[in-house]
This record gives sequence, structure tokens and C-alpha cells, in this order.
Amino acid sequence: MSDGGEAVGTDFLAGGGAAGELVRGTDWARTALGPAADWPQSLRTAVSLLINSRYPMFVFWGPQAVQIYNDSYAPILGDRHPWAMGRPAREIWSEIWDTIGPMVERVVEHGDSTWSDDLLLIMERNGFPEETYFTFSYSPIRDESGGIGGVFCACSETTEKVLGERRLHTLHDLATAPANARTVLDACRLAAEALAHDDADIPFSLIYLAHPDDGLRLAAWSGVAPDRPFSPSVTDPQTAPWPFEEVLRTGAPAEVALGDALAVPPSGPWAEPPETAVVLPLTDRGADGPAGVVVLGVSPRLMLDEKYQDFLGLVAGQLANLLSNARAAEEERRRAEALAELDLAKTTFFANVSHEFRTPLTLMLSPLEDMLATAERDLPAEAHALLEVVHRNGQRLLKLVNTLLDFSRIEAGRVQAAYEETDLGALTAELASVFRAAVEKAGLRLEVDCPPLDAPLYVDREMWEKVVLNLVSNAFKYTLSGSIRVSTSLEDDHAVLRVSDTGTGIPEEELPKLFQRFHRVRGAEGRTHEGSGIGLALVQELVRLHGGEVHVESELGVGSTFSVRVPVGVGHLPAEHVGRARTQVSTALGATPFVEEALRWLPEPPSDPAVTVREATAPTRAAAERHRGCVLLADDNADMRDYVARLLSPFHDVITAADGQTALRMIHERHPDLVLSDIMMPRLDGLGLVRALRADPELASTPVILLSARAGEEARVEGIEAGADDYLVKPFSARELIARVSGSLALARARAEAMTALAESEARFRNLADNAPVMVWVTEPDGTCSFLSQSWYELTGQTPETGLGLGWLDATHPEDRDRVAEVFLRANERREPFRAEYRLRRHDGEYRWAIDAAAPRISDQGEFLGYIGSVIDITDRKGVEVALAEADQRKDEFLATLAHELRNPLAPIRSGIEILEMATGDDPAIARPLSIMERQLDQLVRLVDDLLDVSRISRGKIELRRARVDLRHALDSALEATRDLIARSGHSLAVERPDVPVWVDGDAARLAQVFSNLLTNAATYTDRGGHIAIRLRAGDGEALVQVQDDGLGLAPGEQERAFEMFGQLHGTERSRSGLGIGLSLVKSLVELHEGQVSAESPGLGHGSTFSVRLRLADPPRAADGPVSEPSLTDGFDVLVVDDNEDAAVSLAMLLERMGHQVRIAHGGAAGVQLAAQTTPQVVFLDLGMPEVDGFEACRRMRALAGDSPFIVALTGWAESQLDRSPSAEGFDAHVVKPMTRRKLQQLLRGLSV
Repeated sequence: MSDGGEAVGTDFLAGGGAAGELVRGTDWARTALGPAADWPQSLRTAVSLLINSRYPMFVFWGPQAVQIYNDSYAPILGDRHPWAMGRPAREIWSEIWDTIGPMVERVVEHGDSTWSDDLLLIMERNGFPEETYFTFSYSPIRDESGGIGGVFCACSETTEKVLGERRLHTLHDLATAPANARTVLDACRLAAEALAHDDADIPFSLIYLAHPDDGLRLAAWSGVAPDRPFSPSVTDPQTAPWPFEEVLRTGAPAEVALGDALAVPPSGPWAEPPETAVVLPLTDRGADGPAGVVVLGVSPRLMLDEKYQDFLGLVAGQLANLLSNARAAEEERRRAEALAELDLAKTTFFANVSHEFRTPLTLMLSPLEDMLATAERDLPAEAHALLEVVHRNGQRLLKLVNTLLDFSRIEAGRVQAAYEETDLGALTAELASVFRAAVEKAGLRLEVDCPPLDAPLYVDREMWEKVVLNLVSNAFKYTLSGSIRVSTSLEDDHAVLRVSDTGTGIPEEELPKLFQRFHRVRGAEGRTHEGSGIGLALVQELVRLHGGEVHVESELGVGSTFSVRVPVGVGHLPAEHVGRARTQVSTALGATPFVEEALRWLPEPPSDPAVTVREATAPTRAAAERHRGCVLLADDNADMRDYVARLLSPFHDVITAADGQTALRMIHERHPDLVLSDIMMPRLDGLGLVRALRADPELASTPVILLSARAGEEARVEGIEAGADDYLVKPFSARELIARVSGSLALARARAEAMTALAESEARFRNLADNAPVMVWVTEPDGTCSFLSQSWYELTGQTPETGLGLGWLDATHPEDRDRVAEVFLRANERREPFRAEYRLRRHDGEYRWAIDAAAPRISDQGEFLGYIGSVIDITDRKGVEVALAEADQRKDEFLATLAHELRNPLAPIRSGIEILEMATGDDPAIARPLSIMERQLDQLVRLVDDLLDVSRISRGKIELRRARVDLRHALDSALEATRDLIARSGHSLAVERPDVPVWVDGDAARLAQVFSNLLTNAATYTDRGGHIAIRLRAGDGEALVQVQDDGLGLAPGEQERAFEMFGQLHGTERSRSGLGIGLSLVKSLVELHEGQVSAESPGLGHGSTFSVRLRLADPPRAADGPVSEPSLTDGFDVLVVDDNEDAAVSLAMLLERMGHQVRIAHGGAAGVQLAAQTTPQVVFLDLGMPEVDGFEACRRMRALAGDSPFIVALTGWAESQLDRSPSAEGFDAHVVKPMTRRKLQQLLRGLSV
């Protein structure tokens, strides 16, 4: 290499970026290629082409295959770049020369090009043998002699592509291989097998699952053997050789360097052992914590870069999904097995309990039947009726028990049928005809068409009986009008039984589930809602035992047809059950229980309470009469209706209904005191009845007790949530029923009385609110308005529909609405009183001012109930306030104008006095009157200033210029201002103050004004030759200033009145020689400083002490250095500009007497012109001039060429009273008229020109 390289004849090397610079900077003379200027044209062309290409390219040239490459090829070289430029290929690629060398030699020797696609090359370009893949082509480059001078190569690295495809295949195998795994361990084993196929990326894997008993267990592995130091079968996360505890705790993967204790042997396709592994958590989405961890080995021939880490993370994620899916499958399988076991246990239980039920039922029914048969004449009619109810319901219970027993036998496969040849038509007709009386009593027609069937038909007669009776009973139950038809026929070697009806029909979506056990069609309209839901399921099972099938066709609102088809002959039946006697206990009860139950479904006229009243003791009957109520009983079971009505009739009037719709109609007609309803009823069930009552405002308060056979907390909660007042579970005792009904009626009466009282109270409140002189409103806890008095509607024109809720806000002014809403909602959230003023739109569109005040409503239990408030029209008061404000504004403007107008004539007076003092010297004949005039002028100026200060304070417009103030200096200023007054009055003055600063935070000028006013007050109200003392002390965090005198003093009770505005406490001439605002101004200024002022006096004639207390402040930071005193001059060139000639002339004369050269201009324009001609050093410029005012004149003077003068604003207004600030408009100072000679000296002494 050299710094310069060849510069002659190397234009072909231009461009090429960094590699181009490297080529140009290489000393080719030291290589086998020689100087670049001597290269053959073929090499020049090839090099020029490749260094300017953006595709990875290089050239091997000459016998040593010297390599020249471009920028895009440099990354492939890794850390061999830039060393490889100009080196022989064998030296650069020694580790892969055995692969690529023969290819290069074949191209040089034979001139044939080569092509390699995704060729594996193990390169050492980053300090280790690296697995890489390339697609490239070697092509010959012919030199000028026609021979092969070199090899041209265009190549691209495809390592990422090859690795990506391989890893994607691995993830696919992981996702599909364990699909059939039955357990979590199977899933782990199959996943490890899938990982073993990609040992180039994952040389080994260890899958550990968390176990509640002993930490982590090795579930599967690949590439290594278990039970090694690095692969224990069982391990605790705390003591494991891998960082399991950290990974489980943080949920983040951990990279582990292998070696020593974790020396993993070589595995996979490479001879080197893995040097790194990654431990990752396995997160189970269905578990509370990680399901385990996985250890994945890292290939020794790949760099663990971000993409490699992402791949390992995806592997862990896929494993976690496999575990979750396998665990879910295990849980599902366990649930299915548990359900199967539960179903078997339930079937066994039904079989056992059915047998157990039959014994006590037999012992109950047999004596009942004997009693009914033999003692009919001896028993009272009522007792006989009760026995019939018991017998009837006992038969019904036995029928249900037998049905359960039949099902349990069928499911257990223990049914022993006895098939015998039967006249199916005759048997069917006989069974169907039993229902004729019940059908005709219901107003229906029963058609039976069952002719003899000319074919051998074998059925189990008991089973066929149950099939026919269930189908006909079902048709009667759901047919409210029309007819029922039962027919038999032969069709295609099958006997067909059809039961058709014109009933309510079945929804189409319910047909596939109709024969499922315990299925009930929700909302089906029938004669009753009773039933177990297993009748049709039993029919299907019994028909299947005959080798047949059952179908249903139905149209909602039209009717249904059930078809049973059984084959003829015996070939389809078990031979051992044909023609044999029955050996099992029969479960047939005949048709009687079916018919009796059907008859009880028929409606009966409402019972007459007078007829159903039973005997009761005289006291009980008397008590009942006093609290007798009307009870509506709704139940589709006639026996239950009769029984409950019989129980309640001695105490209450009872009316009955057989279904919910009838009950609802009767409730509207009779308005009963209480509703007692069964939950399960046709047409409208009990819950629907409750909802209908609660939705009707007139009936919503009717108490409801629900009756149900469904026990348990869930059923009770469902009933209460529906709106029921009570819930009674069947069976119940008579005493409990009577107690519940009577208690609910008593509670309802108390509630009605309370509601009546509340309604009367509310009516009184509404009447009071509607007739009150204010508008009244009430809100609920959520902030919505629930009441507005009539006066609100009359004022705003709103209605309850538009005003209640939050509609009242619509009547407020648009500019006030958001503010009022925020005040109200914030107060509602904080549960605190509030008050707001806003404008309210009257019905004619005019806005009226109103004040709205409210307080929260709190119950006796401390519960927030909302607000009650009132709105008062304060428009008239607002008008007075506006008028007062306008008058106050006019007063302030008048006082300010008056002060300005007073100051203008005072200015020449002040200047004239100052001139006379300077001119006359010590002539006593003139000095005395001048002194009197000066004192009176000072008094007048002070009175004007006090008036303006009081005006500004009363409007809140005074602003303190706060800074750290040493009160000693404020006292000095006050003493200087009052020294002449005290001296003229012949008083002695004692001053007591500390030697160290007393710092407060305040306005120095205003504090000096406070103390000056107190000293003036003391001097004024103390007889000549009196004693005045002023003391300054500091301690306990406050500064205390006291002004004490031995003057007139204060009478008892006058201490507070001393600070009232315009207060005149003494009837002396001195008390009338002021405006009475000095002490009021003191109090206001002290309070603006967050201080306190007070007055004390032993009494009249004994003097007074006024005390001012202020908070102490921290000392200010030290100044950077001493401030030099400005230099004095003999005189200035001064220009006075004022439209008031007297004021201008007198000020000019005073300035001339002080040694200054003065020119006068009587107007703003003239002043600007004169300033341009004479270039004054100081300009006194009046602000209130016509045409060109002082502000405009100042701007024009500042625009003049040359040195800008020192411009003083001269006005009768204080700066705080001006619309514009002089200092902000270019003035250097602002002086209020009249200006004293001392003020002029202080102002001009500070100038340095």
C-alpha cells in the first residue's frame, strides 16, 4: 500500500465509493498485478465495471487469482476487509478453497462458466467458522491474447434466506406434529422430535414442566441424553444448573455461556460443541404462572443475532401454545369422562330411587283406595274431596316414578320386553278413546281411525300403551281448539300410528331437539306448564325397542303430527323376547292417571270465596275480618289451586286463575291486594307476570309471592330479581303459607299508608313550592332535576318535559351555561352547598338575572339524596348594582379628572413659590407668607393624592411595587416628609429604631406613605409643644412600628371608628381640617401588605398609640458592588413643552434659577420642531396636549437624528391612572404635577451627560 498510488493512466478507477478509494489507494506495483497504469484493457474494463456496480462482485486475476472487489462485496468479507484487497484468493479464502478452488481452476483451464445456488460455505470471516450460503457464478475474462486472464464473479449471500426457510419449516413442524397428542407429555415428546430435525439451528433442547410437588421435571429432550449434570430429570429452580429461577421470576429469556459444569457434548451436524444456550419461559395462557421452561442450544457456527433470538422466542411461544392446547384437550377429556360417569351415576340413581319410591307410594295409594272405596258414606264431603286430591296426585307421582324407572332400564340395557302378536288398531283405538270425555269437555273433537291391520304385528302391549297415551296426552295438552285425530295404517311393510292435532304447533328450530330428554319448548302455549320433559323422549326409546322410528311434522299456529313406524313381523325383534311371558315388574298404570291429569288441566270458574270459607275459631275469624284482603291465586294445577284457596279462604277473599294471561286480565279487573303465583304456567309464566305488573304504573306496587318447586338460592334470587316480594318453595306447610301471605298483606298495607303519607307530604311540598315567591327545584343523586316549581315554568316557559333532567340548563344564557353546569356538577360530586348567579331566559326571550342557591339533601342514615334549591330573580338588584357601579366609576373618573385639573394650576403656583424663595433670600417680610403658602400648597397636594389613593383602593386598582424594603429607610422617608410639619407645630420627636436592617416584602413608597400619614395624624391632633415618638422593633417573625403622641386621644369605642372613611371623631376645629381619609388609607395600605393596624388610647386627653404589624422577610441577596453616585453638571439644555402657558413659563423660570438653559414650546408639534432645531439634553413633556399629545411628541423626538434627550413625562395623572404607561412609550421618567424644586434636583442630579 502507499499513500498516493498511481495517478497516471488510472482514470478507469474513478468512482466506486469506499472500495473505489481503496482500489485507487492500493500500491499495485507491490502486487502480482503490477502498476494499475500497466494493466491490460480487459482487466481495466472488468475492474471499472465492478467497482461502479451496486451488486456484490469481484475479480480473480492472474495465476495467483488476485482479488479486486466492490463496496457491496465488502460485508461478505467481514473483518477481512480491507485487508483482502489485492491479496491472492487462496490466501483470503483458505478455509473454503477446497470447495471453490476447483471451480476457479475449471473456469481458467476450460473457459466454462459455473453456477452455484445456495451453496454451503463454512467461512471464518468473523472470528469463528460460520455457516453461510451463497448463490454465485464464475465467468472467464479473456485478455488481449485471447486466453483466460481472470475470473469474474457476481454473487449474493443467501444465508438469511436459507436459515429463514429452515426455521419456518421447524415452526410448521412444531405446530402440526403434536396435533394428535393426548397428553401434555405426548405433546412435549412430539415437539422434541420436531426440534431434533433442525439440529443445525437447535443442536439440543430440554423441556421442563412445572410440577406442584417437586419443582421442575424434564418432560422431553433432543440432541442430548437425560440425567446428565446439565439435564437432571427433576430439579428445583433455585438449585438448578440453569437460571430457571430468574427466568420464571422475570418472564424474560436468559443467555447462558456453556462450559465447565454446563459442558454439553457436540450434537447436531457440527463437530464443535455448543458454546451458548438460551433459557426461555413457557407461558400457559390457561394457568396462573409459567408452565415450565425450555433450554435451547445455539449453533456453534451461527452468530446469536436478533433474528436468531426471535426464532428461539417463536419456538418457545409455539411450545407454550402446544402445552396449552394439550392441557385443554386433557381437561376436555377429563370433563367428558366425568360427564359420562355422572350420567351413569345419575341413571343408576334414577333406577334405585324409582324402586325406593314405589314402595312408600304403594303403601300410601293402597290404603287410600280402600278408604275411598269403603268409607265414602262415613266421610264428610270435604274430607272425601281431600282424599281424592291425595290419591290423584299420588297416582301422578307414581307415573313419574315409573317413567324414570323405564328410562333407567332402557339406558342400562335391562329392559325385558314381551312382544306378542297384537291387533294394533283395536288396542290403539281403545287407548285413544279413553280421552274422549276429557277432549269433548274441552270443546274439542276426537277422531279415531284405527281399522284392523292385515299383517302380523308384534308389540309389547305395555310399551305400546305408554306410546299412545303419551302422544294423545301431549296433543290434548297443546290443543286449545279444533280437533285431535288418531289413526293407524299399513305402509310399506310398516304399521304407522299418526297422532295429529290443530294445536299451537312447534317452532321449526325446536323440532330437532323435541325428543331429547328433559327438553321443553320455551314459551310454548298449552293447558299447563307442568311436565318433566321426558314423555316424548320415552316414546322415542320405546319405539326404537320395536325396531321403529318416530317423526314429527309441525307448523307454528297450525298444528302437529307425530308419526310412529314399526315393522311388521318378528324378524326385527329379539327372538328370545317374542311370545314369552313378562318377568320384570310392570310399570304400566293404565290410562286412568293420564285422563285424570288431563281433566285437571281444564279451566274451572273462579271460586267463590264465600263458598270456600272454612270453619275457624271465633277470635281467628274476627281477626281475619279486620285484616281481610283480596288474594289472586294463579296456578295451572287445579289441585294446587283448590288446596291453596281452601287454606287462605278463612282469612282472605281468594280468586283463582289457571295461567298467567288470565291472571293478568283478572288483576286489571279486580285489583287484588296480593298476587300468589306459580312460576311454571302456560301462556305467561310467573316471572313474566311479575314483569308485566312491575311495568304497569297502576299495578307496580302490588305485592307478589312466587310459588315454585325449584329450591335453592339461585332460584330464589331469580324470583326476587324479577320483582317478586317473596318466594315460597314447594312443598310448603299451611301455616307458613298463611303467615307469608298475611305478613305480605300487612307489609303492603303499611307501605300503602306510607306512600299515601308521602304523597300527601309531596303534595303539600309542591303546593308550598308552587306558591312560594321563589322558584324551587329538587335533584336526584345523579344530578338530574326531578322537580321544578310552577313559578319556574311560568317564568321560563318550559314544561316538565323540557325542564326536568338537565333541560333546565337550556333556559340559561349561552354565555353562562357551561359555567353554571360546572358549578352545579362539581358541587354535586363533592356533596356541598353552592351559590351561583346567572342569566335566565324568560318566556318572552328577555334574560333576567337570577341567584341560585342550594344545599344537599341527606337522609337519616347519612345517604346523599340530591339537592333542594331555590332561584330568585335579582334583575332589579342587578340594575341597582350596575347603577351603583356606574356611579362609582363616574365618581372615580371625576376624582381622577379633578386631581388632574387641580394639579395643572398647582404646578405654576408651586414653581412660582419656589422662584420667589430663591429670589428673595432671607427677607422675613416675604419668607413668612411664602412659608404659609408652601404649607397650604403641600396640604392641598396631599389631599388630592389621598383622594386618588382611596379611589384606587376602593376599586382594587392599586398595585404594590413589591421588593425587599428596609423599614428604617421607609421611616426616614416619612420623617423627611413630615419634619417641617412637626417642627412648625412645636412638637418634640423621639425616634427609636434598631441599628440593623428590618426587612419586609412591600412597596417602599406606600409604606413611607403609611408612616407619614400616622405622623401627620399625631402632629395634627396634638396640642402645640406636644411629644411624638415613633418606634421600630423586630421580633417573633414580625416588624412593629408604633406612633405615639400625648394629644387628644380617643374615647372608648372610637378605636375601630378611627379607620373609617371620612371619619371625624373629635368635634374640634382640627378634626374638621381634613377629609377624614388619612387613617382609612393607612388601614387599606397595611392590609394590602397582609399586615395589621390598630389604635389604642387610655381615653380623651391622654394621647394615642397607633401600631402597624408586618411580616418579616428574608434579607435580599447582596448586591454585586457599590453603586457610584452620578456626576453633577453645571447645567442642562432643557426644553419645556406644555400647552398651559403659566405652567410652562413658571417651570422654565424655576429651571433657569437652578442654573439650566431653558426653551419653551406651547404644543406638541412646536416642541418636536424646536427639539429638532436645538437638540436639548432634557425635555419636560406634558402628556395631555391637543392635536399632538405627549406620547406622539415623544415618539417623534426619539425618531430625530442625533443624540436622544432625557424625556420626562409631565402630567396631572399618576401613572397607574393612565391608559398607557409612559415608561413603556419611550419616556425616561414620569413626574406628577406640581413638581417641587427638591424633586427637580433629585431628577436632574441623577443625569450623566
